[in-house]
Amino acid sequence: FIIVDLPAEQAGDFHPKCVEHSVSLVPIIAPTSTPERMKVAADLSDSFIYVVSVLGVTGARTSVNTEVGDVVANLRKAVGNRGVSIAVGFGVSERKHVQEISKYADGVVVGSKIV
Repeated sequence: FIIVDLPAEQAGDFHPKCVEHSVSLVPIIAPTSTPERMKVAADLSDSFIYVVSVLGVTGARTSVNTEVGDVVANLRKAVGNRGVSIAVGFGVSERKHVQEISKYADGVVVGSKIV
């Protein structure tokens, strides 16, 4: 369950309801997220975390943000060995983007090609 405007720090009341009803809350991490925010997101997640690859509005891009690999690496440290996957999306529209992102992420979300 992805709520795009719900920061992980504010999921306190909502997260227990998700757990109660067997719904997975999917936190969102941005390139500007701090290690502290990544830890909060990792603690909330029981399935996967969605990493937004770029800041700004969605839409097709010509290349992948060069910093997103580092964001994923830092998030992996926060997740540890909990079995939580990391998916990257936002602006992904070409096969070469998927091939590049799949080198360091568990999943790639392609929406810009469809929209």
